[in-house]
Amino acid sequence: MIDWLTRRERTQAFDNALTIFGPDRKVRLPKPTLALTLAKTPNATKTIHSIAIDHHAPFFHFCLSDFLNCIADKSIRKSKSDVPSTILPFESLDVWYLARMLIDGIADDSLAEKDQIRASPPSPTDPQSKGRFDTVVVMSGVEAQSTGVAATKVARVKVIFKLPRTVLHLGYPVEAPAFWPQEPLAYVEWFGPPKSRNNASFFYSVRPEMESHPRTGRLGGIIPFSRIRQTCMLVPKWDEISSVNFSSETVLDQNIPFIINNVSSSFAFQLIW
Repeated sequence: MIDWLTRRERTQAFDNALTIFGPDRKVRLPKPTLALTLAKTPNATKTIHSIAIDHHAPFFHFCLSDFLNCIADKSIRKSKSDVPSTILPFESLDVWYLARMLIDGIADDSLAEKDQIRASPPSPTDPQSKGRFDTVVVMSGVEAQSTGVAATKVARVKVIFKLPRTVLHLGYPVEAPAFWPQEPLAYVEWFGPPKSRNNASFFYSVRPEMESHPRTGRLGGIIPFSRIRQTCMLVPKWDEISSVNFSSETVLDQNIPFIINNVSSSFAFQLIW
């Protein structure tokens, strides 16, 4: 009875708000509180070259150099043409293979949702291991909400890492630049923004974003981990695929159309619509 009265009060409060602001006024849903947890110690400390090889991320060095160049002060920022030849002031990074997220429910009386994001390379001691790199929904614009797909993009997380707090300058260790973020970062390979929702299934479709000349391959980038909203499941859009020359381990590496499976969990069904 108390729960029923509480819901009635909230419904009445919402009706009052519509009366005051008008039915056409957009009401923003509050973004859910996201708590990110990494293990106290990283799974590995790897060189930049090892990360590129182990995590199948050939453009990791370039994207990291470009990210650090973009957040630097304009007075010391390099031109885009000089970014590929950048020598980073560190040789290795702390890398995590798993991140845990705890996201508040979107309803007042709903439970928090636990989510896990893996970016684990194949095990060198297990020849059967294929690794796992999860796909996620990323908030790519200021209009991104806690639900829906507006101002979002889909990405595949390849590396979870943190920037070092000390770097080398003229061969001596010094404190890292103050503008470097200390929060966890992720190297991702991009899919396009969700589009073309099917009127029958309500599934959105996405395609991988590819690099153009002079580099060829998947378009990648470095993002703050806080921009990741949730994991998502991608399924090949079979009606637009002419030949199947891939396996379940390699399907996400293909340049083919996918659909976002928003019925993979009740939480995905609530947020991806």
